Amino acid sequence: MWQHLARLACLLLPVAVHAGELKQHGFRERTEPRQGVLLAQAASTPPVRSHDTDSGRAVPGGGPDGPGVVPPPINFGRPGPPPPPPPASLPPFVPKQILLVVPLTSADDETSALRQRFELRVEDQAALESLGKLALLLSWSNKQDPVELTRQFDGELRRQFGGEPPVSWAQLNWLYKPLTQASAASAGSDYASEMLNVEALRGLASGQDVLVALVDTPVHQSHPEFAHADIVNNLDVTGKDGGTDIHGTAVASPIVAASQLSGLAPKAKLLVLGALMEHEKNLTAAQSFFMAKALDIAIKNCAQVINIAVATASKEDELINQLIDTAVQDGAVVVAANGEAGRNKRKSYPAALPNVIAVNAVDRDRRLFSRASTGSYISLAAPGVDVRVACPPDKYCANNGSSIASGYVSAIAALILEKRSDLDAQGVRVLLERTAINLGDKEEYGKGLVNGVEALREALAGR
Repeated sequence: MWQHLARLACLLLPVAVHAGELKQHGFRERTEPRQGVLLAQAASTPPVRSHDTDSGRAVPGGGPDGPGVVPPPINFGRPGPPPPPPPASLPPFVPKQILLVVPLTSADDETSALRQRFELRVEDQAALESLGKLALLLSWSNKQDPVELTRQFDGELRRQFGGEPPVSWAQLNWLYKPLTQASAASAGSDYASEMLNVEALRGLASGQDVLVALVDTPVHQSHPEFAHADIVNNLDVTGKDGGTDIHGTAVASPIVAASQLSGLAPKAKLLVLGALMEHEKNLTAAQSFFMAKALDIAIKNCAQVINIAVATASKEDELINQLIDTAVQDGAVVVAANGEAGRNKRKSYPAALPNVIAVNAVDRDRRLFSRASTGSYISLAAPGVDVRVACPPDKYCANNGSSIASGYVSAIAALILEKRSDLDAQGVRVLLERTAINLGDKEEYGKGLVNGVEALREALAGR
């Protein structure tokens, strides 16, 4: 019932949300939004601050390559450029936190005795109306092992409350890492404009009024690249004050940049949902808890495309898995950057979920990014190596990674939905994969390089 009510509210009751209301719900605006969208969320306790630490090397000036720049022909089998040094590692989950997920209608005392028995205290909570669930962020002060604690606590929940699938469960608070790093090789270039034939795309669609949700960091909205972008809200759902905005700014560039860079869907509406925070010095990641809050907002606001440019190696995040299922069932196209563990075929999530479009990055020669993970779940490839993107406050960065590539695919999905709003998520995926340019190994490139021009032409012909 909650899911149907949330969907109805999304379609019929779009209202502006002002700064005071956002703070009341535990959110912070990064800048004044151009246009409000409906938001609803349970109050949350204000967590600690995060700092601006995401990757990205600022360079002065910048601009496109200019006319006549054509990428070299495909050359299969050549190794890509050497990767930059790997970043320091984070643990796979928040060490002393777990999540308790219960029905939204549950009374607090239904699980309070069990929480006390396991010496767990509530740090925060979020009403996930699109899922009909309440997520509680729990912590403890003793030396219990989080994995064993989760196993025992979840077992007791299932024993007491039953249900298949379970109506209540406990899980680790998984960490999702951003998938782009600064390039040490150069200041980058806008070669993607030629590779993806932006001039031809411009004559076909602009993404007019298609709502794209960016589950990432906030975007530095005052950057000249976004002067004319329709950023309907730019939120930090973690409740942090002064968190990083480098990664989200980079990922937004392939979608709506429109100054020196060439975003593919400049007329799309961008709903920015900052879910990343600092966990260790110079290391940022998104927790399951904040990812869930962001996805819930995207679903309730009827986002037509949801871009997720973070990844974890675990498939056991039941909360995120269910939210993505709900988003796709509601018609959203979910695009995810693939992981960067190298060619070891280790799956990356949420990219490896069956209803998600998994994207790998290629360079200007259409060679696979050196760090890209591989596997049979890869759907598409897009430019993502040594790409010039917007960088706070008003500069440009050269970035490597599937995060940037996912932005290009999300933008093309928005172009398709502008012209074919009747297509569901699977219809958009089939169209993108059928029209992709074959690059070789399917476990590296999926169906191939995303081909927005051909996909749009097919979409228009099929109306």
